Amino acid sequence: MKKSTKFLLTLAAMTTVGFGASAQDLKECNLEIQLTSPANDAVYEYGDTIWISFDVKNNGPDAITATDTLWVGVPSGQQTQVFPVTTSGIASGVTAPVSKALRAINTNEQGEDVVGSYCLMLVSQANVTRNGEPVTETYVDEDTTNHVSCNANITFKAKSVSIRDIAKGESLSIYPNPASSVINLNMTLDKAESVIAIVRDIAGREVLRQDFGTVQSGNTTPFTLNVSNLNSGLYLVELNAGERKAIGKVTVK
Repeated sequence: MKKSTKFLLTLAAMTTVGFGASAQDLKECNLEIQLTSPANDAVYEYGDTIWISFDVKNNGPDAITATDTLWVGVPSGQQTQVFPVTTSGIASGVTAPVSKALRAINTNEQGEDVVGSYCLMLVSQANVTRNGEPVTETYVDEDTTNHVSCNANITFKAKSVSIRDIAKGESLSIYPNPASSVINLNMTLDKAESVIAIVRDIAGREVLRQDFGTVQSGNTTPFTLNVSNLNSGLYLVELNAGERKAIGKVTVK
């Protein structure tokens, strides 16, 4: 299962966006950001270390020097978390890679893969405070059209759930077992409930899900699940009805 999202990773050493004091006689720059990692179509397993890097191009008349601090942000909902970046200097017309890549970890525990875009943005020094105080302004950049860079179709794999980690439930009757096409699941309901069947492989990955909708109490008709598209092997079948959960194993051949 896949879910679309924009942002997932969390970076360390963040600060918040605020509004600092203005300054006069600032250098005039026109900075452009280009995200280089994670790249388009990258795939990260749960727990992977992800190095985030980007290039900055100076299109303005004045040079960025080693004493200038750039602020780069990760948009997250209505708030932008920002972190400082220093370089050895970026002359006018020059593109420079970030001197220190940023480290993040895929912490997706949503139970399904997340596929979407990841974005970085340049934040004006005038809009940044640190420990409640405005940061020092050394340059001005009034062109914001090139301050955001995104890479798309990045997959953050969900944490696999081990069969041993799945909470125990009542025993689920499954037949036929072994099966090759369909299986029947038995559960008698005491009241009307929404019923969902989930099939996981031996690594705990969800491979099949079927929503049977709301089923009335007293139902004795087996819940039928098509497993013909599954590879041969052992699977854990979980039937959920409200707070009730019944679990059984089936072999598909």
